[in-house]
Amino acid sequence: MQARLESGIKAMSPEQFAALGAPEVVYFREMSPAEAFGPDAIPADFVIGSNRKVVVVFGANGERLAIVTDRDAADVAAARNGLFPVVVH
Repeated sequence: MQARLESGIKAMSPEQFAALGAPEVVYFREMSPAEAFGPDAIPADFVIGSNRKVVVVFGANGERLAIVTDRDAADVAAARNGLFPVVVH
């Protein structure tokens, strides 16, 4: 069974693999607001502490789904939308 599963995964195209688990599986990534929103999306006069981070919720296919203030908010957003967070290293 394990060998069949592994050979099936190896035979998948990158697009098929990216869609695996979509749309229910999500992962979280902590990043700076400039990374999350893009440097041009934040007004120059808007001050954000240099160590401030936000949490971005991504779909299994890498699509950005949400930007929230912290991990707890990401967990709540995922649960309310029937999504299942996974740990990605």
